[in-house]
Order: sequence, then C-alpha cells, then structure tokens
Amino acid sequence: MTAQVQQGGSDAGALVPCDRKRILIVDDEQSIRDILFRVMSMHLSDCRVDLAVNGVEAFDVFREAHPGILVMDVKMPKRSGDEAFLDIKKYCRKNNWEMPSVVFVSGYSSEDINRLIEGDPRHCILRKPVHQADLLAKLRERLGNNNNG
Repeated sequence: MTAQVQQGGSDAGALVPCDRKRILIVDDEQSIRDILFRVMSMHLSDCRVDLAVNGVEAFDVFREAHPGILVMDVKMPKRSGDEAFLDIKKYCRKNNWEMPSVVFVSGYSSEDINRLIEGDPRHCILRKPVHQADLLAKLRERLGNNNNG
C-alpha cells in the first residue's frame, strides 16, 4: 500500500498515517544494507523492508511508501542522513503526513544528530557496529509506539 500525496496540506485536518509495517533501510554500504535486511527479514517478518543507498533515494522511497521507520546512516554521498531527515520532516509538515520514527545508525559521534532528535522519543541513534539485539529492540519499540508528530 502506498500513501497518497495530499497537495497543500490536509483538507479535513486528518494526519496521513505512516505504513507501520514498512521499514526503510538507508545506507551507502551494500554489506550493511544486506546485513540489516537479513536481520529484519528474519526477525520482523510481518514488515516489508525497502532499501535506499543515500538520502536522495531515501526521500524518494519515503514519498512513495511512507514507511513507519527509517533506519538511516548519517554520512552518505549525495545527501546525508541528517539532511534527508530534515527534508522528510519538512515534507511531512507540508503535506500533513505522520513523521516516521528514525533510527540513525552511525560509526561517527554526531552532535548535530543528537540536536535533531533531542526531546523526541520516536527517534534515536545507535553506534556502529550495532548489536542485532539492540537494533531489534529499538525497532520493536517503534513498531509498537509510533506517535504522531
């Protein structure tokens, strides 16, 4: 199921919900995408998992599918994770879409990301290498608790 774009915001004020059974993995490294895809496919089998290689693709896939969770690298070519996050947040506000939860996965310490997600429990950052149990716990929390915003 793909979300329908509402031009110029909502007519009735109803927030367009995310597809809570859809996860988007965004990472420029093929091996990391493959590992994350396998883990999620095995342990979250009721969810559909999509892939993107950078922030530009992430935004395009997001507009088509409106996934409930994005698992996103920070440092990527073409568009970084924090830039894609801001683009998606802006798009959601403009079109009255529910903002998905974003789980940033990065090998870098990033104060910028910490500032972006500060005070919003829908989002978090995990350090690479991330342990499978930690990732699955964060994803399961967000699958069960994807508040509006």
